[in-house]
Amino acid sequence: MCSGSRRQTRGQLLPRLRGALLGAMCCTVLAGGGATCSPGPADGDPNGILTIGPDDHALAVGDPKVTVIEYTDFQCPYCGRFATETFPTIRQDYVDTGKVRWVFRHFPIPGHANSQAAAEASECAADQGTFWEYKDLLFHNQSALSDADLKAYASQSGLDSASFDACVDGGGKAAHVQEDFSGGIAIGVRGTPTFFINGEKVVGFKSAEAFSSLLDAALAAAGG
Repeated sequence: MCSGSRRQTRGQLLPRLRGALLGAMCCTVLAGGGATCSPGPADGDPNGILTIGPDDHALAVGDPKVTVIEYTDFQCPYCGRFATETFPTIRQDYVDTGKVRWVFRHFPIPGHANSQAAAEASECAADQGTFWEYKDLLFHNQSALSDADLKAYASQSGLDSASFDACVDGGGKAAHVQEDFSGGIAIGVRGTPTFFINGEKVVGFKSAEAFSSLLDAALAAAGG
C-alpha cells in the first residue's frame, strides 16, 4: 500500500511525464522514418512484459528504485542522438551511481533495411560479453550497418570473428529480437525511442537535461 504522500508525489509525476511526450521526435512503425510522434495511451502490461527477465540487457549498480526500459532501433536517427548525446550523461549521473536501472530492448522499425540485422548482430556480440560496447559502436556508425560492416565492427572490437560471423549468418538471434518487438507492440510502443520509466511511457528523443528532469521526478515519487 502506498501512503497518501507517495500518491500525491506520483500524481505530480504523471503530468510531467505525459507532458514530455508532446512534440516528441521519434521513428514510427507506420512512417518508417522521422516523424513527430503522438504519444498515445499506454496499453497496460497484463502479461508482465515490463518485468525484467534473464534475457534482458540491464545496467544497474545495487538495487535502484527506478527502472528505465528503452525500446530502440539502430537505424533511427533519434535513437542515435539519444545514444550518443544523452545516454552517456544519464549513465554517468544516474546508472553508475545506483539511482537507475537501465534496460535495453530491440524495436527494429519495418522499412529500416538494416535494423533487424544490426539488432541480431548485437545479440551475437552479447554472447561474447560485449553487448553494450558493440551497441554503442553501431549507434556511432548508423550510416554503415551492412552485414559486412557488422562483421567488421566485431573484428575491430577484438571479438572471435569466426564465432561471431557464424552467429550472424545462422540467424539464431531473430527470435530474441522479435520477442522484444512483439512485447513492445503489446504495451503500446509505436515508435523509437520509447522509454518506460517505472512503467510510465515517454516517447521520443530527449536531451540529457530533459531526461534528467524526468528521472528526478521518478526518483522523488519512488522515495529515492
